[in-house]
Amino acid sequence: MSDFVAAKYILDNMKNGIAPDNVEAINVMAMDGGAKIRVRPPKDTVIDNQLICTVKGYRLLIKEGATPETEDDGTLIEEVTQLDKYKANALLHSGLVNGTTYYVAAFPFNDYGLFNRNAANVAKVVPQAYTLFGYYDDLTDSNPETKIHYIKMNAGFEPMRVVADNTGGWTEGTWSEENCWILRGNRPYMVKNDGTIDYELCHTDYSKKIDGVTASDVSNAAYAGNAMATIPLIWVKRYTEDNKQYHLFCDTQLDDDFTAGAFTRADGSIEPYTFYPMFAGSLISNKLRSIAGQGQMNSQTGANEITYAKNNGALWNTGYFSIVQLRWELETLFTRSTNKQDACGYGNYTGGTQASNLSRTGTLLTGGRFYGYGSKVNKPRKFMHCEQQAGAWERINGLLYVGGKYYVKESEPYNETGDGYINTGLSMSGTSGGYIKKQVMTKQGCFPTELGGSSDTYYCCGGWYNAGQVDHAVVDGCCGYSLLCGGAVVVNNLVSVTRWGISARPYCKTPTTATASDIEA
Repeated sequence: MSDFVAAKYILDNMKNGIAPDNVEAINVMAMDGGAKIRVRPPKDTVIDNQLICTVKGYRLLIKEGATPETEDDGTLIEEVTQLDKYKANALLHSGLVNGTTYYVAAFPFNDYGLFNRNAANVAKVVPQAYTLFGYYDDLTDSNPETKIHYIKMNAGFEPMRVVADNTGGWTEGTWSEENCWILRGNRPYMVKNDGTIDYELCHTDYSKKIDGVTASDVSNAAYAGNAMATIPLIWVKRYTEDNKQYHLFCDTQLDDDFTAGAFTRADGSIEPYTFYPMFAGSLISNKLRSIAGQGQMNSQTGANEITYAKNNGALWNTGYFSIVQLRWELETLFTRSTNKQDACGYGNYTGGTQASNLSRTGTLLTGGRFYGYGSKVNKPRKFMHCEQQAGAWERINGLLYVGGKYYVKESEPYNETGDGYINTGLSMSGTSGGYIKKQVMTKQGCFPTELGGSSDTYYCCGGWYNAGQVDHAVVDGCCGYSLLCGGAVVVNNLVSVTRWGISARPYCKTPTTATASDIEA
């Protein structure tokens, strides 16, 4: 009888039921001496409409150097019973050692305390005082899909990609706001003429404010400002070694070779973030605007474009090479490709013969941060909340072609002579109007030096030049030039040239009162 009593005692006290499913995901972002952790919890187990297992909570553990194997293997961060507690709002775990590898795991348990010890979702984190992303371009490889190699903290990432069909869309790979400060600080706003942020827009529908309900001014031509996206401060290091061009991106200036030309004000101070226009430029009451629902400005001289941009206020101007160069690099970083059409979307790239073929602004008010289409759809693509490839070339400051040489200047003031610019000593060669085959890197960026590629080799975009005059650069593409568009560089136009296919956009530098906290989540 005593054996029966003992067995009954054991059965009565066994943990009942089946173990719950694993957590859906663990996202961990490294910080200085710590980590931010978000957990998408498991759902209750339901089979044939029958509730089989109810999830009560999960134990969140961290372990140095190895994966936690059980709910007691490692340091307990927290036993969480409010399942969605860290789904949207991150848990901040401090006290970690920079440079040391840790593993975070969650072990769900049911109402009877039975744990799932199969911690399939485990996140690795190495706390650092900085975040450093990078890639190198293998100059010996002509294939745009294999020549880019991820390095540094994104070495194991999967790239983003446009859904290249008639419906369009975007997949973000491994990149997320959790692991990338660039995405975290990239937000859509209405910005006043004095350069201060008025309010944030809904990220998936710009016609609404951030609450997703209140109507915004994104299409209000009478609004005293513009629709702009923020890009947080990025320190960039560029160098060439052993037929590889290295592009490094950091949230901290690790050494003097990291520069921030795109974030440098006229007085030499560094912005904590900068603004990029969400839409192509429209001319409204003698101001160059970034407002949805408008026709694109065209057929203006470069001088007029600059005047119209500056009419917004003291911090405004047309675009500039250092910010466009950075955008091109981010396109390559996020997609791991130099074929901008296949990777980011084709845009309004073909069939244009007149101004009516230019896209109206605000074509992509919905859809989120990124969007694009395949080759059979002539619509703008969207990158970091900003419509691109809207059908017209964009004329920019900071890049001139003087006597057959590239002259570059990363920040204001700009001019039309090249005075105060850096003479790179580099030239474009080959048949003007061909695809870019080679480019040479300097600390300021990459400059096409040889044409003769194709639409699916090397850099897949066009180049034009005229060595006999002082040319003011236009970039990206026009709907009359088909696959030569994307990241094209055109240095064969005087600043006075007016064409239906040349436009500009309004850019804004931040006031000196701006701080990084303005755009923090």
